[in-house]
Amino acid sequence: MKQVKLSMNWTKKLNVSKVATKVPALIVVSALLSCAIVGTLNYFATADALSVAAENKLNALLEARRQALRDYLTSIEQDIRFQADNPTVHSAVKSFVSAWTRLGDAPTERLHKAYIEDNPHPVGEKQNLDKAEDGSRYSKVHERYHPWFRRFTQERGYYDLFLFDTQGNLIYSVFKEADFATNVVDGEWKDTDLGNAFRAARDNPQADALNLFDFRP
Repeated sequence: MKQVKLSMNWTKKLNVSKVATKVPALIVVSALLSCAIVGTLNYFATADALSVAAENKLNALLEARRQALRDYLTSIEQDIRFQADNPTVHSAVKSFVSAWTRLGDAPTERLHKAYIEDNPHPVGEKQNLDKAEDGSRYSKVHERYHPWFRRFTQERGYYDLFLFDTQGNLIYSVFKEADFATNVVDGEWKDTDLGNAFRAARDNPQADALNLFDFRP
């Protein structure tokens, strides 16, 4: 009987020992599980908050860019309307048209040679020549008006500025590239937006008409 009681006592002690070991383990597991759940919930809540903040920031940036573009296009419209009524521009167009007609049968070749090929300034700086030494009436007119147009484009941040006659001849440009002194109605550049802009203005000769085309390469 003593042996049986002894065995029973040892069994009770072992069971108590196992329970005593399991309880802290369960507490630790429960705590870890709770931390994991709370951490996961906090992660998703934080991720959602960051996503919303990033979206709001991008929307604000997009609206700022839109407003900047609207302001830029408005400034271009204002410049065009102002220059369209500018007596200096009117006088320049008349003078360049008159000088163009005196260049003879090959105005494009003559002006390309004088202002591009024989221009002492390198490519990208051709606009720095005020007057070609070809003795033409055109160069005298160019010397008079070119510094003013060049300064205007520099101050306003424009790449170039163009003057046309009513036949589509590009009688003047500030930057003097390959389209200078060509015809945008039937010439090489007729299918560009420069040609489109001229035809749009020609076909709608209203004092308040304004024609803009999308930016392209």
